[in-house]
Amino acid sequence: MTRLFFTVIAGISVLYGLAFLAIPELLGQFYGAKPDDPNAYLNIRFFGSALFSLGLIYWFARDFTDRGAVRAVLTASLVSNVLGVVLNVWAATSGLLNSLAWSSAAIQLFLALWALRCLQAGAREPA
Repeated sequence: MTRLFFTVIAGISVLYGLAFLAIPELLGQFYGAKPDDPNAYLNIRFFGSALFSLGLIYWFARDFTDRGAVRAVLTASLVSNVLGVVLNVWAATSGLLNSLAWSSAAIQLFLALWALRCLQAGAREPA
């Protein structure tokens, strides 16, 4: 179950990361960024680079044999996704982001619950 989790979250992270790096203007406007704000698009690219890097970490974690390392990556994923849910809900309810923030919150909630399930399963045997 954990190997599948790492595979899925790696794919999501890499794809979103590449998209935020390659077309920040388009994706930024989807989420409500102003078209004339170059600082917003720079920050979107930084976010894309972080997502891409996380995707690589998740991809490599699929082959971890050390249970402590697997548990550490799962715990970091759980914390990151819970924080993402909180931030997306706050941004949507305060008007900082448009309604697409709810879809991001839903995806991150799903991933947080999956990471929690993997942790409860004992961070299973090696990924």
